[in-house]
Amino acid sequence: MAGGNVVPAANSPIVLPRPKLPAGVRKTLRALRRVWGYVPFSAPGLVLLLTVALGTYYFGVKQTDYVLLITGGALVGAAAVDAIFVLLTALYLAHCFRKQGREQFRSGQSLKMLTGVQTLSGRKLAPFLPPLIEASTSILNPPDMDSEWKRNPRKEREEWLTSEKRCLLEENFHLRRRMIVKDVLGFSALDWEQEEPVSLVVMPKPLPVQAQSILRARFTGNDIPDPRGEPKGDRVDMRRYTPGDPPRLLLWKIYARTGKLMVRVPEAAITSAPRTCCYQLAGPDDELLASVARTVVEANLLGEGWWFGADGSDRSVEKQEQALQLIARSGNPGVETGSGLSAFLKKAAGEGFGSCLVLVPPTQGDWVEKVSSAIARSPISITLLTVGSAAPKEDEQPWKKWLFYETNRKTDPSELLARLNSSAVTDWLTYEPETKRLIPLRVGSQGAPRT
Repeated sequence: MAGGNVVPAANSPIVLPRPKLPAGVRKTLRALRRVWGYVPFSAPGLVLLLTVALGTYYFGVKQTDYVLLITGGALVGAAAVDAIFVLLTALYLAHCFRKQGREQFRSGQSLKMLTGVQTLSGRKLAPFLPPLIEASTSILNPPDMDSEWKRNPRKEREEWLTSEKRCLLEENFHLRRRMIVKDVLGFSALDWEQEEPVSLVVMPKPLPVQAQSILRARFTGNDIPDPRGEPKGDRVDMRRYTPGDPPRLLLWKIYARTGKLMVRVPEAAITSAPRTCCYQLAGPDDELLASVARTVVEANLLGEGWWFGADGSDRSVEKQEQALQLIARSGNPGVETGSGLSAFLKKAAGEGFGSCLVLVPPTQGDWVEKVSSAIARSPISITLLTVGSAAPKEDEQPWKKWLFYETNRKTDPSELLARLNSSAVTDWLTYEPETKRLIPLRVGSQGAPRT
């Protein structure tokens, strides 16, 4: 590198940067594309129609060639009939969507979906369209949503939506579709955009039960024994072993007698004061992390009196339904990662919370410095949770790396968590999608992980 210019390698291809058009030019091109979409002919169809019309005029009319005149007139008439059928189908499609959208919006029904799961949108078309005419739609806003048409048992066409990103869009939101009607040959086509008001809620899918055990063991109850407990029997409670429990707590005598793995746990405290809160950071590739947050909330893994907060909202909620709304809203476009973490931790410390579970996105970005600073100033202890893989690539045999790992596999989450190193961090947890388990990493005196 010299003078700020990157010199490519000898064998590497040279990729020229794509020129960026000015904003005014982009708006003009976008407007021209929209205007062209209302012309009932495609570009090849319009060229063919003009060619046939000119040929019919010069060779059929001027030279009185009745064969060419009849043939050309028939082709022009067929093109006109084709365009009329496409236009009528487009008007019918637009009318049906507007009518069904108004009825759904007036009834107050919200469109509720799960990420990655196809859901009916409530839009239907008649069983039969004009012959040789096709209709399709695509979703422009929100950008992470796709549409597909399927026939139901009554042969009606129904629209199914699939969203890869969670969101909560209610106030003044208009779902924008791109609607295309054309003939099977692509000769005539209409392409336009249509908006309709809708209340949209896309929630992350819940996780399997295997992911809940270690959170329940870490964040429920109080570690202080009941000082007024009756002196009867053993003062130590027991429960079944769950993955992640320290081996030193295993009761081997009971295992030898019954064949069941049991662990010692302190007696429950008499106080149920709030002690653990949770905050979800929004960021790239965080849909699996949002599923972890939903599991934490719905399974009540934080104990009694918990608080929940998430990026995209400055509120701290205590009810499950409200927390689920915050999880969905954190996926809205334009949400800034870590924007409310510092204020949430400060407010939680003032309310007497002793620890906070912070859910960290698995992909690094500009947000790392901001989040690191907020964690370093935290007055309460922090437990970080992220998502990763079952084992780093370096720990696998070469043939397993080549056979089972993809080239775009994410790096080890410990690389990301190392940048969030702080004395306030007491635990690190990693959710493994392959094994559906939460794996703990012990933290040293300076906040560094120990295996």
